[in-house]
Amino acid sequence: MNLSHRIIFVDGADRVMRMPNNRFEKLLSRCPTERVPQFAGQRIRVAEVIVSLENRRPVEIIRTCYFYLNFDRRGFADYETFMKHGALAIEAHMGSFWRFPEDTKKVIRAGHLFAARRRDHEAVWKPTPPLAGAICNAALDDPAYPRVRSFTCETI
Repeated sequence: MNLSHRIIFVDGADRVMRMPNNRFEKLLSRCPTERVPQFAGQRIRVAEVIVSLENRRPVEIIRTCYFYLNFDRRGFADYETFMKHGALAIEAHMGSFWRFPEDTKKVIRAGHLFAARRRDHEAVWKPTPPLAGAICNAALDDPAYPRVRSFTCETI
């Protein structure tokens, strides 16, 4: 089975757009020339979708994750907030696996539960069923959904 990684942006008006992977990587690598002016000063919703391929064409959604991406006033991705959200997700997931020798029945280690609650409020989102369908269609290369490159990232 061949897999492909898709990045889908959802703006404030629920418009769904594919983001080319190389542009997304440049946005997150703090490249000084990669920005998206139409998202300046906004927090947008992002879907990360893994699709299976047959004959290099997407045929099935394997996994979807939803998260937020913040942009500064000039349209640069906010890398620090993105990394904080990632650390929060790890803390929420891993906290329940750690055991300490001094743990007793009277001690409840709930840090990971608080981290999960923060993650759910700050870092991740859940789409409505129609929006989830549109995201899936965009990930499966439906031509009705434009690529963000059609809005062109500008070079400073």
